[in-house]
Amino acid sequence: MANRLFEILARRRGWLDRVALGLLVFLATLVAALMGGAST
Repeated sequence: MANRLFEILARRRGWLDRVALGLLVFLATLVAALMGGAST
């Protein structure tokens, strides 16, 4: 039972990590675009 719970947690953590990474990349791109637009 504990092994299965750990497996589910590991899978969910991997999904969360992927979402967080995507959000970080999106924010970085947004900030870069805003700074580029402000400088021109």
